[in-house]
Amino acid sequence: MGRRVSRQKPTKRAISDLAGWNDLSHEVRNSSSVSWSDRELLIEEIRAERAVEAKKFDAIAGVYQVADRILTQSSVDVKIGNFNHLASNSGTPAWNDGKSIYFNTNVLKELTDETIVSLNGINYHEVAHIIFSPRLNGEFCQKVIKQGLLTGFNILEDQRIETLLISRFPSTELPLTKAVLSYILENDRGGDSFPLIRGRRYIPVEIRKQISNEFAKVFGANFTNTIASLVDEYRTLAFPVDSDRALEIIIEFSKLLNLPINFGDEQVDELGEYEVESTPNSADTNGTPKCGEGMCGTRLPLKSGRNESGTKQKSQVERAKAGDTEAESNADSDPDESGTGNQGTWAEKQFNPNAVDKEVSDELAELVKSAIDDLMKSSVAKQEVRKVRSAIRASMVGVIGCANANYTTHSVDMEYRTVAKAFSEELTELLIYNDPSWNMYNPTGKLNVQRTMNMDPNDINSIFDRWDTGNDKFDIEAVILLDNSGSMSYIIKQAIQNAWVIKRAIEEIGGRVTVFVFDDNARLLYDGDDKADTMYRAVGATGGTDPFKALIEAENILAESNRATKLLFTVSDGQWNSKDKCEEVVQRINALDGAVTNAVLLLSEYWQSRMSPAQLAEQAKDAQHKCQQVSVVYKSADLVGVARKLMRGL
Repeated sequence: MGRRVSRQKPTKRAISDLAGWNDLSHEVRNSSSVSWSDRELLIEEIRAERAVEAKKFDAIAGVYQVADRILTQSSVDVKIGNFNHLASNSGTPAWNDGKSIYFNTNVLKELTDETIVSLNGINYHEVAHIIFSPRLNGEFCQKVIKQGLLTGFNILEDQRIETLLISRFPSTELPLTKAVLSYILENDRGGDSFPLIRGRRYIPVEIRKQISNEFAKVFGANFTNTIASLVDEYRTLAFPVDSDRALEIIIEFSKLLNLPINFGDEQVDELGEYEVESTPNSADTNGTPKCGEGMCGTRLPLKSGRNESGTKQKSQVERAKAGDTEAESNADSDPDESGTGNQGTWAEKQFNPNAVDKEVSDELAELVKSAIDDLMKSSVAKQEVRKVRSAIRASMVGVIGCANANYTTHSVDMEYRTVAKAFSEELTELLIYNDPSWNMYNPTGKLNVQRTMNMDPNDINSIFDRWDTGNDKFDIEAVILLDNSGSMSYIIKQAIQNAWVIKRAIEEIGGRVTVFVFDDNARLLYDGDDKADTMYRAVGATGGTDPFKALIEAENILAESNRATKLLFTVSDGQWNSKDKCEEVVQRINALDGAVTNAVLLLSEYWQSRMSPAQLAEQAKDAQHKCQQVSVVYKSADLVGVARKLMRGL
């Protein structure tokens, strides 16, 4: 028997959260609930996970770094890490100092399709800052800082730079849209987001109109239109030529919205960010909303590099204006006149965050969700996802995004060796049937000269042969997800050998099979290049049942495979945690070209004898989890039925 533990080292680009690691290892080592050997093993597993995660972050950073250097025409670095130790950056997804773009790991926990598109949008926003935003040491930014106008400046500047970026690179519009729509939903922003959304003309007009109306119902149409006119003017300014007017707008905008000012003693750290213990005049008092919360907030202007010249920016502004058609310009310019709000500032109004009617907020949420759904279904979004996933996987050749499982090895039971042979024979028979060959006796095709010479006059329609190229459906990429949660403890040996049977059989016909085990987390049990020999790899059964991370890894492997047939097998005893989001991943795999998904429900013969056919059918339905096929397996021989069902689906 043997045991294997991954011992990879983190790469340099990904920045580790060393403080968090030290705290965790100390907690594990001092735990009294597990033995010393188990504690050390757990620490090794955590260390392996961190190493693999670092490699994954390194690959993602490398993908964006290549793209950003092309867009900015400068040597931009991209770094990924946990930067929440910076007081002003807690929860911030990304920022930059003009030279390096920093992604916080809190936006990379789950690399779903939606996450990727949002991440693209966040990245493009930072690129826009590098190209167009004025720098920290310039006269204009020094005035902004000294007068405590950073929040107002950042709100307006975010909308200006995105306007110019989309004008120059129209393909950035979709990911920016997704990032902002997700921000609205995730931060529960309704009408109070109007000052942040007004200048983002790429947001669907019905959403901007709804936000405008919600804002106007509380603050009045006149006040709303005043804010709108300031945003509209600022988004078409160019720096440094329009710096004086920009400062005037920021001052008026900040006063009207009662934005935080007078930060007091600020300190600039190596990232060019504020680290402040408190923010006077923040929106905790009098119910005034934090208008700048969540986006660029009060972060300092970029300290490195140089923004594009005023002449070039002016030219870009004219292009942006040309893109604002008359219809689009007026589509959300005037809120409904039904607004009865006070015409003064938010502070005078003593704004109550709950003042916005809940039904209106629900309506807005539905509009945003619908817009995101439509966006993610578009061919452009799908292309964005494929491009990023492909680039990441190309950067991670030979690297799976989760740690290796700790396992022991045992001889495969004879009954499972027999079943594996039968399973393989089912696959081989159909494989042979689909091999290239001559189809004889056809009415058209290549003339068979010998048959013609001896032809019966009645056989005129059978003197031709045709070459059938067969098909490549048996060029297989497969992923098996094996449940090793606590509920599997009584059948874990059976489950592991079932997975071995499927892997062994597919490999017999030249297929490639990767196996993951999952409980509360996911581990790699067999890499696609590992072969199922006469020994099987055994793991314990403990913890919960959450296959989400394993499903994401399966999706990545299958989506990037160039093999004709892509198979997913889930081997489990039934229910999953996080069911809805897991089934979303299964449905995405279903949509891949050549994909067939199979749920294998394992039950003991004890339960078979005590459940009615109707109960068994219901159990199988619950365990299918959107897979295209489901099979119930009580004993090893039932796996042959899985093979037959699989072949019918190809």
